[in-house]
Amino acid sequence: MLSKCWDKKRTFAPAARSNSLSYWAPAMIIIRDADEKGIPGIFKGRTRVRENHLLTEQMGKMGITHQTIPEALRKEPCIWLAVNEDWIVGFSMGNAEDACVFTMFVRPEREG
Repeated sequence: MLSKCWDKKRTFAPAARSNSLSYWAPAMIIIRDADEKGIPGIFKGRTRVRENHLLTEQMGKMGITHQTIPEALRKEPCIWLAVNEDWIVGFSMGNAEDACVFTMFVRPEREG
């Protein structure tokens, strides 16, 4: 297996180069289906983005609330989370009927 990691300068380097902890390894990001426990994290991430920024109040006027998102999840599993440990770093939403991903956001501190 060709295991690799990132060094402190964030350059790509073979993991065999050193067994020391002086090498920075990228965080493991897991993509999973959203559940109702993730909704607060979705809203935190959505209100912190740099592009297409909306406040919770603005989303509420558009019908996007802490109550409507669980309803959407019950109707069809249409939200996926990018999770690092227990921290939601991004999410996307789609519509199975249209086969369309219509929302995709990443927290600013995790962009790039």
